[in-house]
Amino acid sequence: MEEGGNLQDHLSRFQNCVANLLKVDVKYEDDDKALLLLRSLPPLFKHFKTTIMFGKESLKLDEVMEAIQSYVKMDENTEGSQAHGLYAKGKERGQS
Repeated sequence: MEEGGNLQDHLSRFQNCVANLLKVDVKYEDDDKALLLLRSLPPLFKHFKTTIMFGKESLKLDEVMEAIQSYVKMDENTEGSQAHGLYAKGKERGQS
């Protein structure tokens, strides 16, 4: 997937590729498909990939797809708000 590409299109194409591979008797385990999907995401998802794989022995494709969609939806909602961060201005401790 290219940076800024349509996520829904990418997920649909990924599922289509998996379905086409099944038609020619190429089968992947569910966790392998999940890893392939994660690897296909752009660098923007670097921290997301690390987070979703942390402490897991196996991944399920459906869970990864849902997590990706939730992550993007949450990011879209955050971009629309004014509260991206907190900035405090003032004296440092020990200074007068």
